[in-house]
Amino acid sequence: VQLSIPKFEVKFEVELSDVLKEMGIVTAFKEYEADLKGMFTEISENTFISSVVHKTFISVDEFGTEAAAVTGISVGVTSMPTDEPILFKADRPFTYIIRDDVNNEILFMGEFAFVE
Repeated sequence: VQLSIPKFEVKFEVELSDVLKEMGIVTAFKEYEADLKGMFTEISENTFISSVVHKTFISVDEFGTEAAAVTGISVGVTSMPTDEPILFKADRPFTYIIRDDVNNEILFMGEFAFVE
């Protein structure tokens, strides 16, 4: 099998403070009401959460996959040889998933919609 997929890189960033406040985490964001003493060994008075930002990164190329701070992973396929290789070319939008095989948990999932 000859696999052909496009090289791509996806970066995403979102500010989550408003979402967390809507979920009920309000006091931690208040300058004079937040109590974060149990989270830090040294903390000054009036310490509060000012913002929460979530960032993700995934890069796929001929050398493998890199996702956030995860070590790059290369994928190889072994099968019985055939007279003519079967060509699978992902030249349309597709969904990708990076899964932890040990815990069977999805670590990253996304859709690649712009193929050149």
